[in-house]
Amino acid sequence: NVSTATAPHWHATLVGGDGELKRRLSHLLYDFPYAITAEPQTPPRLHPPVTLTESGAEHALLQFYPLQNDEAEGRWALRVLARLYAPRYFQRLRVERNVGYVVQCAFHRCTHAEGLLFALQSPTFTAEQLRQLNDEFLLQMHHELTHVSVGELEQTQQALQQNLQGLSAEPLQRAREIALENRAAIAAAAPITLTQLRYWQQRLFSSD
Repeated sequence: NVSTATAPHWHATLVGGDGELKRRLSHLLYDFPYAITAEPQTPPRLHPPVTLTESGAEHALLQFYPLQNDEAEGRWALRVLARLYAPRYFQRLRVERNVGYVVQCAFHRCTHAEGLLFALQSPTFTAEQLRQLNDEFLLQMHHELTHVSVGELEQTQQALQQNLQGLSAEPLQRAREIALENRAAIAAAAPITLTQLRYWQQRLFSSD
């Protein structure tokens, strides 16, 4: 934003990029001939958990638990939790409880929020019963995470690191991954300990 009265006014926004890009831009702006006024920093907006239900011939439940900040460690922990939760969620609700056709737990990005998404669809369980089953699972995982082995946690994080190293071959998706996800910063936070992971688990679900 150029603030002189005689100069044209420009507005610019930088999304994504690594430290080297920001350093080079800083040097270029140092030689800019006009005064530069930065936009005031707004506090991050908190995103409450979202619950959507549908009842009819089929019953469905969507629950989204967003991370309340963009710290690299928290974003990494979120992805680790998703990897640990997903197979257990499917085993408990699809295999053991036979809830129905859709049983999914996954990392999800919605607008500017990242979080864990839980999705259930059932011809037999009501929406309220699905909600209760989901709450039971979250309570179980609150205790079960304590007993995750060092080996499983290590393997999970190694798989995630390999996943973050690869970018999509599809141009738009690739651009999105580079601009919005800042994968280098997330990967730099790894690995984390089980104590750190439990801390972020508590942070993620404490606002419910």
